[in-house]
Amino acid sequence: MDLEEIKEEIKNYPTPIAGCDVYFNWLLEERDRLLSGKEEAERRGHLAGKF
Repeated sequence: MDLEEIKEEIKNYPTPIAGCDVYFNWLLEERDRLLSGKEEAERRGHLAGKF
């Protein structure tokens, strides 16, 4: 899944029971992982442009 698919899945997900819904928790973790990677890539691209 890509970031947009995960965001859409989270948006349309039925209200979970906090800490008990494994798939929902996975979606949140995957979203955070993808956002982290995107931010890192943007940062590296920004730094590469400074040289």
